[in-house]
Amino acid sequence: MTKSITHWSLIKERKGLLGLKFILLVYRLFGYKIVKIFMLPVITFFWLTGKVQRKASQNYLKRLKEYCQQTDQTIPWVAKRYLTSWHHFWKFGDSLLDKIACWHGDINFSSIYYPQKQEITDYIKKKRGTLLIGSHLGNIELCRALAELSKTITINALVFTTNAKRFNQLLHQVNAQSSINLIQVDEITPNTAILLKQKIENGEWVAIVGDRTSANNQLRQQNGSIIWSDFLGYQAPFATGPFILASLLACPVYLIWGIKPNGRFQLYFEHFADKIDLPRKERKMVLKQYIEKYSQRLQHYCLISPLDWFNFFDFWAAPYPKTIEESQVTKKDN
Repeated sequence: MTKSITHWSLIKERKGLLGLKFILLVYRLFGYKIVKIFMLPVITFFWLTGKVQRKASQNYLKRLKEYCQQTDQTIPWVAKRYLTSWHHFWKFGDSLLDKIACWHGDINFSSIYYPQKQEITDYIKKKRGTLLIGSHLGNIELCRALAELSKTITINALVFTTNAKRFNQLLHQVNAQSSINLIQVDEITPNTAILLKQKIENGEWVAIVGDRTSANNQLRQQNGSIIWSDFLGYQAPFATGPFILASLLACPVYLIWGIKPNGRFQLYFEHFADKIDLPRKERKMVLKQYIEKYSQRLQHYCLISPLDWFNFFDFWAAPYPKTIEESQVTKKDN
């Protein structure tokens, strides 16, 4: 019997808009260090009461530790005692403060470590429409600092409204004039694709995450909407949507990772493809190659900064009952 799981989009959003507004007020009045004191009981409360999220965190950290043991990987920056679900929750709370700081303008280009700084500055000068594929690893809002390099760059971030409305409303209150434009969608429709194509042709950038399957139930059950790929030693479902969108936009694709492994912000800007082509006869095979390339880069950065990955649901579970073919590619059954 296939295990019944809850898709991430069906996990109810934890209430707390008033609490977020209070945290924002404290941040504005007293700054980052003081507001972290107020965050301590809040994070502890959510850790104690969030059974589903806590279990998902424990499962992720368990798999990560097992993978490191099996492959002789090391995580030099953090002691093993910090790889706990409570510290995972705390890092998530800390990331929310960082998001507010980014939108408030307190985190800028000069305060971030860029291994590919010259590559970024050279590429921005070309003013080419670009698709950025990110993840729920770390703080994708760090890409706001990229826009500071040129007033002509607009970054359009696709935000799926499920489980995100409250915090997105708060970010708009922080800085309604931000150079990042949030586009809230329930799913990517043909009209959405046309809108994004126009933005790409205007030299704007579009950002989307690649580590969650569709929030649309019908789309999740369509054949080919996900492809299984190895992630931390287990097969996990990855959405084909971001890569199909990339083929429709016919533009350069870069991966972006904003992490904070040692207390300092780091932003990685990686070339992924000049353009993604999906030949009809080889569509599934080519999609799988791109998704495997993405999942391996996601795994790479998870190993650098494991507590920065904020998918608090059973990431390895099928988003719908598995077919016989999908069951065969799963390395281990949950």
